[in-house]
Amino acid sequence: MKNYKLSTENITVTLLSLGSLTLLLLAIGIGIILDLQACKLCLYARWPHFLAFLILPLYQIYEFIIYKVILVIAGTLTMVASFLISGYHSGVELKIWEGPTDCSTSSTNYDLSVDELLDQILSTPVTRCDEVPWDFLYLSMANWNTIISLIFLIIWLRILNKLLFKRVINF
Repeated sequence: MKNYKLSTENITVTLLSLGSLTLLLLAIGIGIILDLQACKLCLYARWPHFLAFLILPLYQIYEFIIYKVILVIAGTLTMVASFLISGYHSGVELKIWEGPTDCSTSSTNYDLSVDELLDQILSTPVTRCDEVPWDFLYLSMANWNTIISLIFLIIWLRILNKLLFKRVINF
């Protein structure tokens, strides 16, 4: 039987991964409860948190330090991506820079007439990235994601530093 050691790194990686899952579920839950449609950037910002959550089982399975370091680097990179996407989205909401100008529809029905296609396009709700449909304590979800992603990024970097430093000491 495997002897599981509860190191501070294991606990912290577990909390970070579960924190990312919680943020992901909160974003989806708030959208469902308040009937909010996620914009393109909101959907992009969810992927890094999903990937960060996937690190948890792998981190718990692998015992070799090199695998743990690689997974912590992956966790760090997911938070870099989350910070950049949500930071960009926050800038779009604050009108600091322009956001994506394209919109898309999920329908690919090619049997529609021109009038039916036009009606479908006009009736499709467009969720703009530069509008804030909901905020909490005067911060949008993108603002909160930026702040939390930065905090998570700092913690991931501390774990990476500790793993690398511990490895150097063990030589």
